[in-house]
Amino acid sequence: MSLRTNNVGKQSFYLVDARRLILPLGASLMLHAFILWSGRELSPTPGASAARQHNLRASMQQTPAAAPTEIPLSPASSFENAPRRAPEKPVNAPPDKPRASDEIAKSPPEREYGEVQPNLPIEPVRNSIDLAGLRQYHLALGRKAQQFRRYPEEARSAGSRGRVTMRLVVSETGSPLGISLLGSSGFPVLDRAALEMMLLSASHTEVPESLRGRSFNIDLAIDYNPDDAP
Repeated sequence: MSLRTNNVGKQSFYLVDARRLILPLGASLMLHAFILWSGRELSPTPGASAARQHNLRASMQQTPAAAPTEIPLSPASSFENAPRRAPEKPVNAPPDKPRASDEIAKSPPEREYGEVQPNLPIEPVRNSIDLAGLRQYHLALGRKAQQFRRYPEEARSAGSRGRVTMRLVVSETGSPLGISLLGSSGFPVLDRAALEMMLLSASHTEVPESLRGRSFNIDLAIDYNPDDAP
């Protein structure tokens, strides 16, 4: 009987001590919970920080832009005084016609001509000399010169030789007007003999009909060689 009483007393003692410990333990748990909750509020999570930055950017972008400042136009820059642009020419437009003043400036100066006299008699154009007739006369002179050819004896003895060139002038009637020396042989005796021979030959040679009616010139040449037959 005494043993049961002791056990009951111990149980009641343990219950009283447990109740005393529950109160401080609960208060301690509440204090720790409060501290943890306060720490979360003070140190935001990365998601919360990003959300705040996003809200801050959105608020900066949504701020209204400042209204543009109106600059008053000066009288010199007004629309009425602004220079007007020349109208552009179309691409296929024809080129501008030259002005009359430009054509006058570019035109060459006119030549001054004498007065034209009408109904003047036109002089007939004289034909050039007949080459066939001139060749015929030249051959005839050469044949006639063989008859009057003379080699001076002093020139032959001295061995003088050379060529003499001459120009014979024939009148409209066919008679010789004169003869002149064009090229000397280097020996006056041979030059004189050649001039006398050709002038005498022309006096005895008939001029072709196609060469008559005008005066003309003909060039001749005579070669002298001591080895030739006398």
